[in-house]
Amino acid sequence: MISILVIGNELLSGQVHDVNITHMLAQFGASGHRVREVRIVADEVLTISQAIRELSASSDWVVTSGGLGPTHDDVTMRAFADAFDCSLTLHPGMEQRMRSFFADKITAGHLRMAMLPDQAQLIDTKTTSWPLIKVANCFALPGLPELFVRKFDALLKLLPTQPHIFIASLDVKEPESQFAAELEMVQQEFSEIEIGSYPSGMGQDAWTKITCKSPDIDKVKQCFESLSALFSKRNSILSSSTATRFRPGPNP
Repeated sequence: MISILVIGNELLSGQVHDVNITHMLAQFGASGHRVREVRIVADEVLTISQAIRELSASSDWVVTSGGLGPTHDDVTMRAFADAFDCSLTLHPGMEQRMRSFFADKITAGHLRMAMLPDQAQLIDTKTTSWPLIKVANCFALPGLPELFVRKFDALLKLLPTQPHIFIASLDVKEPESQFAAELEMVQQEFSEIEIGSYPSGMGQDAWTKITCKSPDIDKVKQCFESLSALFSKRNSILSSSTATRFRPGPNP
């Protein structure tokens, strides 16, 4: 189970539109990883460290985005140090990389980005110039989308492979209120299947998409057949899609 922590005052104020969350959720969904929680917090050391501590304890992996730059409001590494009760020090490996890359143009700001918790690990990848930063079960990624995407895609390859998720769906010409009790009975019968109901339209134009998801394709097919039989009797099926590999998109 994965938790996501996104950091930045500019996101909470609406000054910047976040795209990193959308990218993470789509990629995690497509790869079969389940996301437990998404949080957005301000650039405050205490708030960030508390969130890191809580999410680390309740998740297999935590991915953070933001707060890794050279300015005063980039406090994510300090928060990591506080969260895991360790010191924030000039990391020899990161310092060496900074000095090698920037040479005589290196600044205090560059070296500030080499200040890491003493528990931090640097993980080199084949697809990124700079290493991933890992502290305990947490990965710290930059907030700038252009950098974030490359880092995240490299990170995704490091996580344990998950079974693919399969999904089947029905579009029915009914509002949720007309079949809620029956749908609950189907969910009880197929307790290991994630059944979702997504209404659309209003009044006479109301319709609902019903989905069933699971890594077990045979169970998905069985659930789909049960739902199809239920709504066939009601003569309300508009369209259907049998079990296929789940690929996140704008529609469930």
